[in-house]
Amino acid sequence: MINILADLLHKIAEFDREETYPYSPRPSLSGPERCIRQMDYYAQGHERKPFPGRFVTVLDDSSWHEALIKDWIRKSAFQIHSEQMGVQCGMVNGKPINGHIDGIITDILGTDRLLEIKAISHFGFLDVWNGHLPLDYITQTCLYLSGVKEINPEINQGLLFIKNKNQAQYLEILIRYDGETDSAILVNMILSTGEMKTLNQIIERITQTSIEKFEEIELFREEKKLHDRPYEKDSWRCQYCPYGELCWQGWEEEFEAMKIDAVLPDEFADTCRYFMETDGHIKDMEKEKEKLKAEIKKSLKENNARKAEAGEYIITNSLQSKKSINQEKIPPVILENAMETKIFEVLRIRLKKGEKS
Repeated sequence: MINILADLLHKIAEFDREETYPYSPRPSLSGPERCIRQMDYYAQGHERKPFPGRFVTVLDDSSWHEALIKDWIRKSAFQIHSEQMGVQCGMVNGKPINGHIDGIITDILGTDRLLEIKAISHFGFLDVWNGHLPLDYITQTCLYLSGVKEINPEINQGLLFIKNKNQAQYLEILIRYDGETDSAILVNMILSTGEMKTLNQIIERITQTSIEKFEEIELFREEKKLHDRPYEKDSWRCQYCPYGELCWQGWEEEFEAMKIDAVLPDEFADTCRYFMETDGHIKDMEKEKEKLKAEIKKSLKENNARKAEAGEYIITNSLQSKKSINQEKIPPVILENAMETKIFEVLRIRLKKGEKS
């Protein structure tokens, strides 16, 4: 059967994608987790690898999630207005940082709050709920708040509203922005089930830090320099980066050119010692874990059970299946052509000869 749509739509997306916006400092690029070297390439006009069609559809999908969320808000007691209103969120070398907000919501008591909407994957969603706060989104929200305050000084709170694209769960992070100290006060985080986590965290210099990052990128652009790579080569950020191949060209030669006779400060030996102790503890605990696991499974087998109770615990031993490739069934020529060599860094620490741990 001829494939009608499955591979066609992504190809259409590749041809239909909008041209990349020229670089300019803006809130969507402001976060501390965004790779600064990637922004160097962007600012300096280096050619980027085109986004694959699938990625384009993912971005388009997120914009539709925003529209759907706003439609649901309109059916509630909240009012939403000022959608895509332009705001100025600071200055970089005399040039404004411009952005457009998702909107402002007004609750039944008449309180206005900035609304910033994001739609992310299931695993990213769980990561946020489990404590990995989305610093890029928080910084973007606070930059918008700094711009909105210039229009309406009474608005000092923002709602970072995040949707789980896979399961339609929601969570919101309430952020209060103190313009005088340039601080983000993370108040709480609420899940769509009603579960709440109190945060009470303060991030100081939230917008100034991003402005300084933009200024540094401008300086590097003038000097035609690049920042050091902030992430390892096997990082997912590098895998999805449109400048990934360009960024890592010549890396092996750079690595081989590094010194092999450097001497670090004596106090750094404490870090090495702690690393080795931690590594040893992990290995010992893994051995202990396997020993306990065998003991528990033996007890289940003796009782002819695959599920049992022990005090306050429920023990379940189940069968699972996973698919793997049997290389013996693959013709050698095909197997050889499919092989790829990946180079990665390996850190090892050992004691000098004659030294005692």
